Amino acid sequence: LQMQYVGITERNAFKRFQLQNEICYDRALTQRRHNNQMLIFVHSRAETGKTAKALRDLALERDELASFVRDGGATQEILREETSSVKNAE
Repeated sequence: LQMQYVGITERNAFKRFQLQNEICYDRALTQRRHNNQMLIFVHSRAETGKTAKALRDLALERDELASFVRDGGATQEILREETSSVKNAE
């Protein structure tokens, strides 16, 4: 079990958010490649959704979604089923 803190000195809020998500994604991908589980803590509930979407988008953009969700696995099937019933809250 380990904990990592990352300091970001970017002053621009948007760039800071992007950088934070990219660093988080890279760290998460490294942990998954070593077959480790992880928890990602964020500052607020609203930030939880934004961070999850950013990580998902990065995985799709980099074509690395299979590193987080196994092809043909139960998680992937559940996500497919839930996607059709979810209403966008934004």
